[in-house]
Amino acid sequence: MNKKEIIFNLVPQQGILPLYFNKDTEVSIEILKALYRAGVKTVEYTNRGEAALKNFKAMKQVCEAEMKDMYLGVGTIKNGEMAQQFIDAGADYIICPGLVESVAAVADKNNMLWVPGCMTPSEIIRAETLGAKLIKLFPGNLLGPDFMSGIKELFQDLKFMPTGGVDTTKENLSGWFKSGVCAVGMGSKLVSKQLMETKDYAAIEKDTVAVMETIKSIRASLNNLYLINFEFLIINGIIFKFLFLNINPKRSIDSSFLFVVVVNYLDRAVISLLKKTLSGEFNWSETDYANIVICFQVCYALGMMGAGRLIDKLGSKIGYAVATTLWSIAAISHALVSSTMGFFAARGFLGITEAGNFPAAIKTTAEWFPKKERAFATGIFNSGSNIGAIVAPL
Repeated sequence: MNKKEIIFNLVPQQGILPLYFNKDTEVSIEILKALYRAGVKTVEYTNRGEAALKNFKAMKQVCEAEMKDMYLGVGTIKNGEMAQQFIDAGADYIICPGLVESVAAVADKNNMLWVPGCMTPSEIIRAETLGAKLIKLFPGNLLGPDFMSGIKELFQDLKFMPTGGVDTTKENLSGWFKSGVCAVGMGSKLVSKQLMETKDYAAIEKDTVAVMETIKSIRASLNNLYLINFEFLIINGIIFKFLFLNINPKRSIDSSFLFVVVVNYLDRAVISLLKKTLSGEFNWSETDYANIVICFQVCYALGMMGAGRLIDKLGSKIGYAVATTLWSIAAISHALVSSTMGFFAARGFLGITEAGNFPAAIKTTAEWFPKKERAFATGIFNSGSNIGAIVAPL
């Protein structure tokens, strides 16, 4: 990926974009270092004083020498000339307080990420036409989460980040993330004037860590809620269909059969799609991820050895319902873990329980379909695996 794509993905991954200005060069640098120690990898330095350009150049030199994975953007850019000055000084991206078309042209010429400030649907439409992919909702305290909730369906290809008035409380942050923003810009509520005046860099670092943890927990709770609701819907549907309805196999088993296999492959495919997000959240190395995948495969192979016998003992209807319920619970368990070892356990549990799918599918084919339709039934449950893999990214 080029730098533009990296930053476009980094801001949502980080969840917060700290922004500040201080006329003192040393203070500006020390705040940047405090944010970096807190785990921040991209910061917006705002162009709000005569010393901004000089300070920015000094900060960029420190980044290149001591913080090579820090991306330093500049905000409060109001014209193209100003944008070019900071690009020449090494800016990694440009943020505007409004929709400034001359800045868009300069950013595009330099293949640089440009984030316009917008507060109306018309401005957002114009920004999208000019090529913007990330929109700054400004001022956030005037627009509020309800505005974001109201427009998100209109702009599904864009990402949004409110700035201005976003505070550090869980209630405020929850409202924004529930509304659909990808990150929040946070200035004086995080890097306050008092902390800058007293040069309390340790407090800035501590507060930043706390906010990032709050955002992480909010995102986890939202993801967990969606996952748990989805899996309980599956459990209830499968149990109801397989156990409590006197279904006629010739009429309705085809759709049930396909549905179960699709869900089976959906559950196992999700982790690969979330690899980037989870790796950032849990600091996985490539080896960690590979071992987690191997854990699933080993447990899946071991589960196969006992799943067939269990399905034979319980019968196809009850056996399939039990298997589906267990692997849905295993999928839910992923939402409850908070460590790499927890993912090992959850993937192992999923591997063992999902092993019941194919033995149950084969037994169902043999028992519920006449000989002349068994090839068709086999095609159904095998196609389900491919449909699951296709549907998962959606």
